[in-house]
Amino acid sequence: MKISGIIATDGLGGFWNDDNEAIKEGAKSDGFTYKGKPVTPGFEAIRQPSKAVPLILKSGSGELAFGDCTWVQYGGERAGREKLPSTKSVVDLIHGEVEPWLVGQEVEGFRSFMKRMYEDLILPRSVQYGVSQAVLDAIAKDRRTTMAEVLADEYDTTIVNEPLTFFAQCGDEYYNTVDKMILRRIPVLPHALINSVSRLKKLLEYVEWTKRRIRELVPDKGYDPILHFDLYGNLGLAHRNDIDRIVEYLRKLEETARPFRLHVEDPVYMSSKEEQMETMSEIRRRVSEEGLELKLVADEWVPTFEDKVDFIEAGAADIYQIKPPDLGGVDRSVEAVLYCKSQGVLPYLGGSCAETDRSAQVSVHIALATRPHQVLIKPGMGVDEGISIMYNELQRTLALIFCAFNS
Repeated sequence: MKISGIIATDGLGGFWNDDNEAIKEGAKSDGFTYKGKPVTPGFEAIRQPSKAVPLILKSGSGELAFGDCTWVQYGGERAGREKLPSTKSVVDLIHGEVEPWLVGQEVEGFRSFMKRMYEDLILPRSVQYGVSQAVLDAIAKDRRTTMAEVLADEYDTTIVNEPLTFFAQCGDEYYNTVDKMILRRIPVLPHALINSVSRLKKLLEYVEWTKRRIRELVPDKGYDPILHFDLYGNLGLAHRNDIDRIVEYLRKLEETARPFRLHVEDPVYMSSKEEQMETMSEIRRRVSEEGLELKLVADEWVPTFEDKVDFIEAGAADIYQIKPPDLGGVDRSVEAVLYCKSQGVLPYLGGSCAETDRSAQVSVHIALATRPHQVLIKPGMGVDEGISIMYNELQRTLALIFCAFNS
């Protein structure tokens, strides 16, 4: 297959970008937005609409393929993440640097193409992400197959006709949105936006409410979701990173969550990758010694594949979030999921509410080819829209793979 053209254009993400550093410093909410000025480079406001750069790829046969360059909600050089760019600068980069290299390329395989692109071009990871989605789509269309099957073939994995374990996040909408998750029987919930110490103070009460609400809305004991909460480092902030006090709080949290299983994401947020690894490793060791069953989730300070390797070697978490926009090409996300599984830790194929419908659809194909522990519902925070996009893509793809058309 030969690539004959590419178009990049201005687009929108599925939610908003937040300057979490400004929020941690005490920015006050004002309706849906925040008062004050941003402190993180790349932000024009503490909360601003997320952007995307949709790509259209044309193959020599005239087929059109699609991918989106996207960024995560808390972008801006935070914990090793790239600064949020303007969409114009990304469009200019695509047409100025990627297009001259890309047009005329012969594409035989996905992995070999991505290797060549990494060798020849130095691109932001968000651009690698968008281009890789479009190329993967183009290969699948050229082969008259699905993107999941392309990945499974290249990475020697097996696609099974089973549902994915979806995970939903509620953002600021702690109650009505969680009702939606429960009524839809989402397997992992509610994440919650514990992005300040003041919100952390209400967490035990909120866990109690969530547990009670599950049984009020779904008395059927066959529905036993995992409770997953992202603390954004505020547990450490509240207790001055005192590990004894952190572990004691985690004990209370686990007791409150019972009988449901518990995931705790980023209980601390240290000032460097090395400090984060060391502190998370010690917390995990203590949690094990205390006989607690909760699982610690790493997100901050592990944006790249190499970061995950370092954290896994340090024993810093039980579950690792794999955020495709942070890793770069789709191939990097596939490899990160498979590496986690090979090392005996759990991969969580995440991403961001600020992504797009297209990147969410591609994530379903990554998940079908690799079978991660859980898969984030995206884009947006409304639950209904994200689960519709991803569940329907899942069902369509499984139907294409396992149900033949009548001739």
